[in-house]
Amino acid sequence: RDLEFIEAAKKFNIDRFLFSFVEFEDDIVLFNDALKEIKDAKKILKIESQNGLNLVRKMTKLPKDIGLMAARDDLVVHVGNIEAMKGVVDIARKDRDAICASRLLMGLETGGEVTLADVADIDLAYLFKCRHFMLSDGISQRHFKKAIDFWTEYNKA
Repeated sequence: RDLEFIEAAKKFNIDRFLFSFVEFEDDIVLFNDALKEIKDAKKILKIESQNGLNLVRKMTKLPKDIGLMAARDDLVVHVGNIEAMKGVVDIARKDRDAICASRLLMGLETGGEVTLADVADIDLAYLFKCRHFMLSDGISQRHFKKAIDFWTEYNKA
């Protein structure tokens, strides 16, 4: 279905793409071929599985038109907590503009407030050199104002 979405995107001059569950070099080749008509297309590869982590780890250099996203929720489901955290580190090392996504500010989901564990999680991601974050659907839909208030305060500190 990705190829159908790419064809539709071409009609609207969309040049930025987020690809889920990228796991093999063949996936990247497929996306590159499908996007060759789009000048300066930017591809973000969501890394969500062990195969995806293996792909990132064996890349010697990340092409300039490709970015990485550590999709932590799916990583935890597919590889467990410990390997997911190691994967986030590897992704951040491979791409200095990597996106750290999901499982952020979980205290908002569980108790309606940002917790010390949430702050520690963000601090740890910063230590890993993560500078770009993406909130989950649940946080964005149900706790957006509190999340933005937190980020504003966090960035001032």
